[in-house]
Amino acid sequence: MHSIDSCRQAIARIDEELREPTPDGRRLTETLEMLGLALGSATSLTSLAGSLRSAIEALLS
Repeated sequence: MHSIDSCRQAIARIDEELREPTPDGRRLTETLEMLGLALGSATSLTSLAGSLRSAIEALLS
């Protein structure tokens, strides 16, 4: 990973947003993109981030 701290920040932002009564889909998407960049090229982690993104998008729809 490029930055463990970046990953922690992204996860904290996602957690914070999902605790809101009406999560902001745009903010979640941006944060997930940032998480993907922080994860770098680690295939399994990138796949995990994609799955998390899909789950969040399903929650918002």
